[in-house]
Amino acid sequence: VHHGGSTTTTTAMSLGLPQCVIANGRGPRINQEALIAWGAGIGAVAESVGASECRALLEDDGLRTAAQGIREEMAIMPEPAALVPYLVNLAGSWTPTKSPRPC
Repeated sequence: VHHGGSTTTTTAMSLGLPQCVIANGRGPRINQEALIAWGAGIGAVAESVGASECRALLEDDGLRTAAQGIREEMAIMPEPAALVPYLVNLAGSWTPTKSPRPC
């Protein structure tokens, strides 16, 4: 159960944990909606979050299975350093489509 910030959300995703997000802004709301769409989380309102949400996180096999699937998908992603040669190559092949505007 958390606020839906990116670091908290992705850390829980990397551990394969179902999440209950109490979103408190645009970014957290996007994270909350994504988790719900993926079946790995639920949303709640701070004033009404309670035992039923906690029970769902602990007992809902669908939430657990979806969260573990996200963990497995994240585990096979390349490390950021492995992408550097690709990004360097991509940047080197870029050409502007318009001439720059004068300052």
